[in-house]
Amino acid sequence: MKNMMKGAVLGTLATVLLLSGCSNEPAAPQEEKRVCTVDGAAGVEGLGMTITATGTDNEVNTVDFEIKMDLQAMLEASGSGVEVNLEDMDESLKTTLTDSMKEEMSKSIASELGIAEDAVSADASIDGNVMNISMSMDVDKMGDTYAGGSLDEFAQQMEEQLNATCK
Repeated sequence: MKNMMKGAVLGTLATVLLLSGCSNEPAAPQEEKRVCTVDGAAGVEGLGMTITATGTDNEVNTVDFEIKMDLQAMLEASGSGVEVNLEDMDESLKTTLTDSMKEEMSKSIASELGIAEDAVSADASIDGNVMNISMSMDVDKMGDTYAGGSLDEFAQQMEEQLNATCK
């Protein structure tokens, strides 16, 4: 009798444990992305961007920018006749340049959009003659003006305003 009771209790306990994993709570929202690419951004030769909007329930949470500026191609396209060779630049000067670019990009984007500076973070590096800039914008910190935008609306705006290709 004691073994039967023990078996019944263990069976009931196992059933409760199995069913506890089955709840009526909805599953966590699935993270989605829209990735937009732009070659010759803003009509500037040598400037390319990849813009990734990430969100849940089709609402944008973050926007990440990867910007590549081929400085020599940009100078050639401008017809300035000026040449640049970042490969020969002193490492301390490269660090000063990238640090300045990080700070300037964060501040100018925040100012341009009228948002708090902590909503934008930036990083920069130099690879050969290409300046790479990475920026991330936290939509939750950007205020009510930017809240609630959908991923699809974001992609449509990028296609219309920047002639981007979005997926």
